Amino acid sequence: MPAYNRLGSTFALRADSGAGLVPVVLPRADVEVEELRAEAFAKVSRPLGPRFSLEAEMAVEAAEISVAGEETFLDTHSSSQLF
Repeated sequence: MPAYNRLGSTFALRADSGAGLVPVVLPRADVEVEELRAEAFAKVSRPLGPRFSLEAEMAVEAAEISVAGEETFLDTHSSSQLF
């Protein structure tokens, strides 16, 4: 079953200009990160004798991470691994 994770973040900064606080423009201060992840695994065990056994395992993981924000940018990263 795939997992879905999401995180939104907003950041604001104000600096003292001598005449009071003024907002500082920060690129990508409002962003949302999304991750879609899935993994699968299999394990096999076979006895070879009274004191020995052979075991084999395989696992596969795939993830896609997307970042979007107020500057209308979208950055997506996909990866997969076989263990």
